[in-house]
Amino acid sequence: MTSHRIARRLFLSAALAVGSAPAMAWADTPEWPDEQQIEPFVIHADFAIQSVPQFDGELAGLRRDLASFLTLPKQLTEIHVYLFGSASTYREYVTRYFPGVPQRRALFIQANDVPMVFAHRSPHLLTDLRHECCHSLAHQAHKDLPLWLDEGIAEYFEPPQQNRRSRSDYLPQVAQEAELGQLTPLTTLERLRSVNAMGDRQYRHCWAWVHFLRHGPEEAQQALRQYFAAQPQQPKTPASYYLRRQLTDPDADCRQYLRTLDPS
Repeated sequence: MTSHRIARRLFLSAALAVGSAPAMAWADTPEWPDEQQIEPFVIHADFAIQSVPQFDGELAGLRRDLASFLTLPKQLTEIHVYLFGSASTYREYVTRYFPGVPQRRALFIQANDVPMVFAHRSPHLLTDLRHECCHSLAHQAHKDLPLWLDEGIAEYFEPPQQNRRSRSDYLPQVAQEAELGQLTPLTTLERLRSVNAMGDRQYRHCWAWVHFLRHGPEEAQQALRQYFAAQPQQPKTPASYYLRRQLTDPDADCRQYLRTLDPS
């Protein structure tokens, strides 16, 4: 799983050697076999989009669900989503337009102020899209999210809506780690600067802290609201600062909260 996670999120600026690649990415292929718009997503696919079960509802639902957590702008920038029927076609396309980008199963790339998501058909397609599209939406609400929170939010919204609070691949181990006092302190996660420094444990604990801030005691939820309200003007002030104003020992409170969750 670690190799699947690392470097999934990439931000490419015009300063990188991509030139006008974002514009070319849709101009060079003027007629995709199938295209669809689910605001703010513009989907381009080389296969029939409707052949993916629940596709429309998943993207529309993601925007709605994320808006219950973040205050999204009323006017969202279009997010271009490129879907490929095979992994080989996906790799060839990404390599052609973004040479040097690591080959991963799905990518969020923001180049020349254009947010784009790339993915290919696989049993994990909807999971990949929820994760990467979550990044693309979250960065329109908050441009300077710290890495731990950016990934924690994407990890939280990655599963189907009914599985988010009790995702079976995370919760049992997180509950055990909380019981053993092995949960990574928030201040440690806040020092993360690169996805290359993150493995499964870090992604899992980022998810756990977001779970605590979203569903935990009112003091924790209030601290997160304060952080989001202040973040545009004070992007360097960490979330732990607001938590310590609300809770005497946030790490202990988070561990206690996670121990109360039912991992079954």
